[in-house]
Amino acid sequence: TQFRHFLIDEFQDTSVLQWQNVFPMVEEALATGGSLFYVGDKKQAIFRWRGGEVTLMEYLKRQLAAFNVKPQPLTSNFRSQKEIVEFNNAVFSPDNIRGMLGRAGKLKSSFVDLGESDIDEICDIFSHSHQMYKEKYSRGYVEVNPVDIADNETARDYVRNELYRRIAGLTTRFRPEDIAILCRSNDEVERVTS
Repeated sequence: TQFRHFLIDEFQDTSVLQWQNVFPMVEEALATGGSLFYVGDKKQAIFRWRGGEVTLMEYLKRQLAAFNVKPQPLTSNFRSQKEIVEFNNAVFSPDNIRGMLGRAGKLKSSFVDLGESDIDEICDIFSHSHQMYKEKYSRGYVEVNPVDIADNETARDYVRNELYRRIAGLTTRFRPEDIAILCRSNDEVERVTS
């Protein structure tokens, strides 16, 4: 084995197959004095569509228990403003997750029927996601306005008018290059930028 020390970043997006391919080398390295350092943020797991499995982070603790795994949750956020950290804390809180899953389960859609144990497991995934912010970082701003309009044309007009209005208001307080508009798809990006 040539590799004795492994550092895997963005581990929350690792697939089971990827881990199975790397595991024999990691196990050999650990058994002969090597090391494994893996880092990930479960809130940022975005590659489920290509096999990313966020639960691998917890699975490794059990799989590698014989090698004295030392988990170190990072509870401080040194990059984001207070308002963003507080927003994320609220979104990923167990109460909010339970409420969101409960509301989604009541919809007459193709939502998967989740049992209480499933909801507990989802909440457990984010159990260490609460973070503290640096006191000097207190100038952020977060606002969420869901649009619940069935007619696509009416929704597009509403979003366009809201964007104009909100950008005009934000540019009185922030530089344009400090404003971000998040979209769910490339089509939405094209609509927003046009």
